[in-house]
Amino acid sequence: MISAEEADMSREKVRRFWDPGRQLLRTIRRYQRAEGLPTAVRSVVKVWLVVCYRFWSIVTGADIPLCSRIGGGLLMPHPNGIVIHPEVEIGPNCLIF
Repeated sequence: MISAEEADMSREKVRRFWDPGRQLLRTIRRYQRAEGLPTAVRSVVKVWLVVCYRFWSIVTGADIPLCSRIGGGLLMPHPNGIVIHPEVEIGPNCLIF
């Protein structure tokens, strides 16, 4: 059963390399976690993650800002054309088509 309060992070696990929706989401999450890195490492890591983010955004055709507040367990089976406003907050275990 899917909970509306507890995130099921297994839904976001990349199952194979060509899994564009999950790859995009993983890149966004890694970018957000990079804020906690030391300054010297952070800039290099963030540049690389922005390149990956742009690649997966082009592949999926999705426009999801890097600063999005996304709860765990987001599932996007068909990420093509998804547009999310930067100020939106998405709850846990959300499903977006």
